[in-house]
Amino acid sequence: MTYSKAQNNAEKAILRAMEAWQKAFSAPTITNIVALYAQEASLWGTLSPLRKSTPDAINDYFTAAFIFTDRSVTFQDHAIRFYGELAICSGTYTFTLTKEGEKLILPSRYSCVYAKQNQNWLIVEHHSSPMPLD
Repeated sequence: MTYSKAQNNAEKAILRAMEAWQKAFSAPTITNIVALYAQEASLWGTLSPLRKSTPDAINDYFTAAFIFTDRSVTFQDHAIRFYGELAICSGTYTFTLTKEGEKLILPSRYSCVYAKQNQNWLIVEHHSSPMPLD
């Protein structure tokens, strides 16, 4: 993440939250990534046709996603906007996933809504979908 381009401390905090998500996506267990979502969060993930709207459902989504090995995500661009204690970040990222020795590269787009809760920015809404073909 490029902190030097951040306009203020709040924007830097969202960039840190994005970086935490990026690192947690590559971690060996789902514990760290699930902890980045608020209790009332909703997730429309790239790897599922169904919305996940409970902590257990979000946990199940990442349990299924973590069957891929050598997971990584690279952010290409983003735009961050603030509305009081809410921040909306949208942009593009690319997933690199490996399953049974086969590598899958999945360019995608995302929108995340963060809410400031107890001095932490947590994801309350996350939509991710594959990048459409031209």
